[in-house]
Amino acid sequence: MALNPNNKSIDTMIKEIDNLYNNYWAHPQNKEPYSVLIEKLIQYKKAHQIQNLLLVLQNRIDSQETFLNLEQTAWTAIFVILGLFTTAISDLILAHHAELNLLNLIPKVIYVCIAIFLISVETIIYGYTILNTIRKKGSQNCYYKFVYNCLNQNVTQTLAQEKPYDIDNIYNLPEGSRAELIDGQIYYMAPPSTRHQRILSFLHLEIGNHIRSKGGTCEVFPAPFAVFLCADNSKYLEPDISVICDKGKLDEHGCKGAPDWIIEIVSPGSRAMDYYTKLSLYREAGVQEYWIVDPMKQTVLVYDMEQAAAPTIYSFTDTIRTTIYDSLEIDFSKLPF
Repeated sequence: MALNPNNKSIDTMIKEIDNLYNNYWAHPQNKEPYSVLIEKLIQYKKAHQIQNLLLVLQNRIDSQETFLNLEQTAWTAIFVILGLFTTAISDLILAHHAELNLLNLIPKVIYVCIAIFLISVETIIYGYTILNTIRKKGSQNCYYKFVYNCLNQNVTQTLAQEKPYDIDNIYNLPEGSRAELIDGQIYYMAPPSTRHQRILSFLHLEIGNHIRSKGGTCEVFPAPFAVFLCADNSKYLEPDISVICDKGKLDEHGCKGAPDWIIEIVSPGSRAMDYYTKLSLYREAGVQEYWIVDPMKQTVLVYDMEQAAAPTIYSFTDTIRTTIYDSLEIDFSKLPF
């Protein structure tokens, strides 16, 4: 399920950070820009709110450093080419000077000088533009590094100072809001995409119809459905698909304990959570089978938690047999998109 670190979107926070650059960092005449920036960045310092923001900032830093390196390399290459061109022309003239009399040589020298002059002027103009771009990009890169460090260095300290969230915070969320709780941190969930919901509906129907046709006792629950992995309610999750065969785990609030089979459909903001965090949580809690369906990669990772540590990897053209139901096969080529 897609994650959103707080009710304010990452795009909105990035725009606000860019506005701070334009208003303070880019204008040295402003007094105490660092203190102003730090004060304005306080709102992002809650550790559970800035993980995705830090990733975006790190991507910007990396991409701008790549740009700077490419521009500097291009600028160096231009000067090298210009030097080689000048040297080649000079060598050509000198190689044939014995065959040329003075009257014939002067026009050619003038022509070469004019050509070199025009190329040099064009190169200088282009170089001035490039240097300005590099200077601006370099300033922005320093700014992003400052913001990144300003936020990142306070994560541990902030977590220690904040009162951890609990299940009451989940129940008190505003109407329409969804979130998951993991060890005192809340992870807000953004609305899923249409593609996400199509996959969810397809899997829910395939699994539900099979259980019904076989007269099975297991039940399948699509999100939103509460799963309390721990007895102390410190890990509250809402998997996209939960299949539960032990009816003793079910009550009016959801599932108390680990479902037998969980499927997560990856969204852009949930990649790290689905591939790493939840894999570890589900394995530790005793989930028997875990599928990670990735629409962007068009892959399905199938973890048989009881038999193998490594997943089996399938594509969206494959038919996949489940572990907990030998007779259930799902043909992903029939996905409705």
